[in-house]
Amino acid sequence: MKVLMVNVVCGIRSTGRICTDLAEELEKQGHEVKIAYGREDVPERYKKYAVKISNDINIKCHVAKSRIFDKAGFGSKRDTRKFISWIESYSPDIIHLHNIHGYYLNVEILFRYLKAIKTPVVWTLHDCWAFTGHCSHFVSANCYNWKKECGNCRLKKEYPSAYFVDNSKNNFEKRNDYFLIYQI
Repeated sequence: MKVLMVNVVCGIRSTGRICTDLAEELEKQGHEVKIAYGREDVPERYKKYAVKISNDINIKCHVAKSRIFDKAGFGSKRDTRKFISWIESYSPDIIHLHNIHGYYLNVEILFRYLKAIKTPVVWTLHDCWAFTGHCSHFVSANCYNWKKECGNCRLKKEYPSAYFVDNSKNNFEKRNDYFLIYQI
């Protein structure tokens, strides 16, 4: 089986190591594995798995869009389209998403594509970004607005930092639409 994992990093930090640990185990079982990642360097021993999605200039542009307009996850359009072309040529049997935030993917383009293909998708949520309008860890602010609707985010200046516009309500609505997450 051909497995594609997608994560912000590969082989470093917690989620990057989770991906490479899974990749090594899957490879031992005879599967082919690739880890598409967004940024940072990959340790030499994991480069056989690594497929880089973005570059430093595009990441910086996405960061700027996030900092000014609170649009984390809505930049990187060109990189995401190129990545989708790569997915089509790789033709995985399963796609395993991990952290898809981190200024390297456009979630609207990616999820429109994932909904259109027949490839099964598994998503491991390592934090809360997917179901909030902005933050990755709502507990630190004791905020449970995500249960109904985000807005006026108390963690706006925390990762993924936004210094001017609070777009958390719109982000919340779009993420719920794209990710098909149901309200609790």
